Formats: sequence, structure tokens, C-alpha cells
Amino acid sequence: MFELPIAERVKFICIILLYLAAGVTSVLQLRRGGEKYQRLMTHFISLAVVLEAVLLIFRAVAVKGVPLTGLFESMIVLTLVLGLTYLVFGIFIRQVWFGVVMSWVIFGMIILTAMTARPEGQVNELARRPWAWAHGLAMALAEATILFAAATGFIYLVGRRRLKHKDIGKVIGVVPNIEKMEKMNHGALVIGFILLSVGMVSGIGMAALGSSLLEMEFVDWIMDPKMIGIIGAWLLIGIALVGRQFHWLKSKVIAGMTIVVLGLLLAALVSNVLVGSSHDSTRTAAGARVSGEKQP
Repeated sequence: MFELPIAERVKFICIILLYLAAGVTSVLQLRRGGEKYQRLMTHFISLAVVLEAVLLIFRAVAVKGVPLTGLFESMIVLTLVLGLTYLVFGIFIRQVWFGVVMSWVIFGMIILTAMTARPEGQVNELARRPWAWAHGLAMALAEATILFAAATGFIYLVGRRRLKHKDIGKVIGVVPNIEKMEKMNHGALVIGFILLSVGMVSGIGMAALGSSLLEMEFVDWIMDPKMIGIIGAWLLIGIALVGRQFHWLKSKVIAGMTIVVLGLLLAALVSNVLVGSSHDSTRTAAGARVSGEKQP
């Protein structure tokens, strides 16, 4: 994060602080109640979303292209979409736990985003192709949708457990209607599965082009740890949807599977951040050769 230009660094630090303030405010609302905390949390998240949009616009001007091809930009899009998701659904879901879960999920993602923060780089020819734009947008939206699905799945499990133990007072007005959460979880999984499929297909298209532009083999792209995590998440979502359609799996099992799917995607993101990935479209072909020469 400290490698960013000073203007971007200030914006990004403000974004982190705003999402942290939203998380703290959600906890205060959970403990003390009161509509004022929810309004304040909405203001914090709205300001953070605006700042993220401004940051992306400046990035787009700097790279003279769509800011979806770098990992940092993709993570910004992911947290921005999550913020917008909360702002939209928060209008209809006023219960406290929804705000608590969503605000801290977004804060966790922005911290992970900070680990990927780099100054804008020179994108290669591959990153300027429509395949790359489709891939970046589909994957960012898919990850945001699945994060939302996992959040609703978690809330569903919390509400179901409290109802089972007759903690009615801790459910009414605090946890959203569990039937609503079940439907939202299923809808988000369907949309996430479609977007993830589009992202994978467009990624395969990128891999076919990248073999020549980045001088890497197709198998290296497929066997990348990030790709393995994404394929595992895609298969698990497919199993959950088929199991629900044919009544093979109960709603609580599907909710649990959704959280596991989120874990796979987070593991893929963390491996991309900590270990590196062949899915780096800001490298040039020469850069790929240099990095390859450094391998033992």
C-alpha cells in the first residue's frame, strides 16, 4: 500500500478507515440498537464506494484502459460491488445482523486489497483484449456475488440456530427472516455460478492467447493455484444447485457449502497475493521471461 502514489495512498487509507468505521458502527448498533447507527453506517459505506469509484477512474486514465486487468484494480471493483450490494439490499433488510456481517466482510476484503496495492503498471497487449475485460468484470462480479451468498448463508444458519434453541428475542428485529435469507442465498448462488462460468470461459480464451503473448504453456495457466481454487468453487456451487433442485441437500447444508465456496475463493485470492500467479496481466512478455529465468 505504501508503494502507491501519495494521492492514491491518501484515498485508499480513507477507504480503509471508512469501512472500519462502518464495521465499528454496526457493532454499536448490535449492542445498543438505534436507527441512527444504521444511517451512519450507510453514510460511511457510501463515501467509501464513491472514493473507490474515483480511484478506479484515475487508474483508468493512467493505464488508458479499463481498470480490471490488474489484481489491485480487480479487488477494488470487488469491494466496490460489495458496498453497492449492501446499499441496495440494506434498503429492504433493516435487521442488525445483515449490516454487521456485510460491513465486516467488506472490511476484511479491503484489508486483503491493501496487500495487493501497487502503482499502475504497463499492461500487456493481452490485457487490452475484450477477453480480458470480460474475464475481469465477470470474475469480480462473481466473487462479490458469492461473498454476498456466503453472508446470507451465515445469517441463515445463525437465525436457524437461534430459532431451534427458542431464542426468539434474539431473532425478531435482529436477524432477517430466514426464509428470505434462504431465497437470497439461492439466488446469489445461481448468479454467482453463471458469472463464474463466464469468467472461466473467458479466462480459457485469455489462456489461449496468453500462450504466445506471455510465453507460458496453457497447462501452467490451468494448474495455477488461483485457477484450481476457482474450479473447485465452481464445482461445489454446481453440486449445491443440483442438490437443491432435486431435494438431495437441505438448506442448512447448502448454506454451509456456500461458506466453503467462499473459503476456496479466498484461498485462491490469498495465494495470488502471497505466492503470485500467472494471472497477472500487467506483466510484459519480457517480464515473464525474466521471472522465469529466476526460477531455480
